[in-house]
Amino acid sequence: MSLTSLIDVIFLLLLFFMLTTSFNREAAIAFNMAGIADTHSLETVSLQTTLLVQVSGDILRLEQDIITIEALLAMLQQTEQGIVLLSFDDSVNAQTLVELMARIGQVKGWQPRLVEAF
Repeated sequence: MSLTSLIDVIFLLLLFFMLTTSFNREAAIAFNMAGIADTHSLETVSLQTTLLVQVSGDILRLEQDIITIEALLAMLQQTEQGIVLLSFDDSVNAQTLVELMARIGQVKGWQPRLVEAF
């Protein structure tokens, strides 16, 4: 029994997976959990403006009022800096959450953070 043909098949599979694997690095968003921090960053959080936004499906709530993403971004641009705490339930898909975090992160001085689901 010859192992040459088996080695050839393994080499071809290895070559196939190496060529089909994407080496492009996707844009990354840092997922900072608000509850996981050292005491120094907790002191910094208390000095900044903090907003709690509840996300359920495609609905955003700020202080129990339904708000659109455009209205939220406009409000953030009027304030200098702060942190937006995003609380979400099981009906929110990952794509919506990532897009929301990316758009909030583009507003100068504002940082999105994830908190436990409500």
